Amino acid sequence: LVRRYGEGWTHMHHYCNALRQFIEYNRFGIGVHRRNELSSRIIGELDYVIRWAPTDFALLPMVMLKRVEYLMHFGRVREGFEGLNDMIEMFPKQAEAHARLAWYLRRAGRQAEAEEVLSRARSLVADPAELDAAVQRLAAAN
Repeated sequence: LVRRYGEGWTHMHHYCNALRQFIEYNRFGIGVHRRNELSSRIIGELDYVIRWAPTDFALLPMVMLKRVEYLMHFGRVREGFEGLNDMIEMFPKQAEAHARLAWYLRRAGRQAEAEEVLSRARSLVADPAELDAAVQRLAAAN
């Protein structure tokens, strides 16, 4: 798998730990103290992968996006937006981060900013049709 995905694969067990801990976080009956502990650990696991995986690691955008999703779920919105902006800076040609940023901006009532993000993204992404598909997928999911 290292040959297929790159050197960052050796750190992916931290990603799996984050997924497992997120399941526990969402389990009914978990107390506030345990949820807070788990949310910190989950983000820490994802941060580990992001920090140590090389920037050309094929799964890095997915890990970064999962981190944003969890930050938003935990109510750490400012950090989530920062994570999306970091993703766009690192991977400007990938449509998903642009679409997700616009989606979160719309949810926050910031329509004009969302449209600006999408307009700018159209000139950056490798495939504008992929951007449109990501926007439609997010809209349909919610």
